[in-house]
Amino acid sequence: MSFNDEGIFGKDEFSEFRYNWSGITQRHSTQNLYILFSSDIAGMIIPKRVFKTELEKESFEKILAQYLPLQADLPTTSN
Repeated sequence: MSFNDEGIFGKDEFSEFRYNWSGITQRHSTQNLYILFSSDIAGMIIPKRVFKTELEKESFEKILAQYLPLQADLPTTSN
């Protein structure tokens, strides 16, 4: 998986994916995951462990903040 100013990209031996930042409508972060939605029922889950260093994780969080406005954040529930 990689990310840049255009979006998030990934590839394995069976498939490829590409999400442009403009196609991501909501985001949520937990202690271990980033959850990015492209619709009410579709999106991607990115485990934070995929980032090998804290700098890589901070870089991803910075680009999320740049391309996904605060209104894209899902509210946190208190359950």
